[in-house]
Amino acid sequence: MFSACVIPLKRPFAVTRLTFDGTVYTNAKDIEWVNEEELTLGEKVGEIQNQTDNSKEFENFTASKLPTGTEIYELEEKKGPIFIVKLDGDKIPYLGLVA
Repeated sequence: MFSACVIPLKRPFAVTRLTFDGTVYTNAKDIEWVNEEELTLGEKVGEIQNQTDNSKEFENFTASKLPTGTEIYELEEKKGPIFIVKLDGDKIPYLGLVA
């Protein structure tokens, strides 16, 4: 079961995002309820392979700001469309945007 919430964005194209399996994920480090969750790193699902700001070029493992080679992990516990990105020693949650 998936659920979604609406996140108002003032500048949607400035948001750091990545695409995996047809879903767009956005950086969720500033979303309160995501930060309140206990998120345990699970298995690695892949790495960023391409970087672009052109939405027409987005495909699996493409990101707008994350550098090529950035590691993407699923959660050990299934809490919906959330991945963890490891970047410069930090673990950053990314939340799937469900239409």
